[in-house]
Amino acid sequence: MSSRRIYAMTIASMKMIVRDRTALFFSLLFPIVFMTLFGLIFGSAGSSRPDLDVVGTGPLVSALEQSKAVKVHVQPDARTAIRRVHDGDETGALVLSGGSAQLYYQASSTVEGPVLRQIVQGVANSLNLRASGRPPVVTVHASAVEDRNLSYIDYLVPGLLAMAICQSAVFGIAFSLVAFRTKGILRRLRLTPMPLGEFAVARVLTALCLALSQAVVLLAVGHFAFGVSIAGNLLSVIPLVILGALCFIAIGLLVGSIAKTEDSAAAMANLVTLPMTFLAGVFFPLNSAPGAVQAISKVLPLTYLANGLRGVAVSDHSFAWTLPKLGLLAVFTVVIAAASLRSFRWTTQ
Repeated sequence: MSSRRIYAMTIASMKMIVRDRTALFFSLLFPIVFMTLFGLIFGSAGSSRPDLDVVGTGPLVSALEQSKAVKVHVQPDARTAIRRVHDGDETGALVLSGGSAQLYYQASSTVEGPVLRQIVQGVANSLNLRASGRPPVVTVHASAVEDRNLSYIDYLVPGLLAMAICQSAVFGIAFSLVAFRTKGILRRLRLTPMPLGEFAVARVLTALCLALSQAVVLLAVGHFAFGVSIAGNLLSVIPLVILGALCFIAIGLLVGSIAKTEDSAAAMANLVTLPMTFLAGVFFPLNSAPGAVQAISKVLPLTYLANGLRGVAVSDHSFAWTLPKLGLLAVFTVVIAAASLRSFRWTTQ
């Protein structure tokens, strides 16, 4: 083993990295973005407040508003408030009737749900202590909006499926496109009898088959290993998986069209997928995240894929409920694909 050759190869590799400005830029920027991301989500977690829909009035509502521990939103009726919690639009709903109050929350929300219960129960206990010697001001009962017992793994599995589809499509397409371009395979394909359109369709079909295989494997492992079951119709999952995969294939095409080397493609793909994974609520709900984080999550395609899969798997939503999310994924796909085609290059020149 020659130390001189090792040293020369090390220097040459470092020069290649420095000369690839794109890879260098994203490699340095990515840790900063990741640090900022966790700072936004966890750094201000103490100042974030869960949202609570309220139906009715009384001392408990006034005390909750004065406590500043929750964001109170008045709703016209119990049915509307409970549906909003069931759909994941709000953390919880409090329905008051005389001296009792019923708190509804999502059992799958293992973070916000218990926090909200403690806040409401704590404010109610404070009211009752002030009225010592007299009947309790209000009695709070809590129940989940779902018809079955749920755990964190029920929330996590659909999110992990969405993440797997995202990462495999983006990385797979981006890496193969850059490799084909740098090795001259794309240029040679133009000289073969096979139309380039057929080659592209074959690549897309391969990515779609992989996405469907991921859905089967992950849902099967979740079911047999952890007892996760799909509450809704499994057929409603298929359009979400297909459109979600197409959307991230388009993102992979865009990354592969811009990147000049495999190293820069890896850096750019990581920069796209990893922050999106956390900002889309794959691992935990973002109901109590800062407003800026929630606003960003609404413009990420992974948010709609993860929420759509979770809505079918956890909340027993129908195919009709998934249509708005499918529509948004289709819009993302068309826009990103158009941008990818504009930046596509056959050669490295």
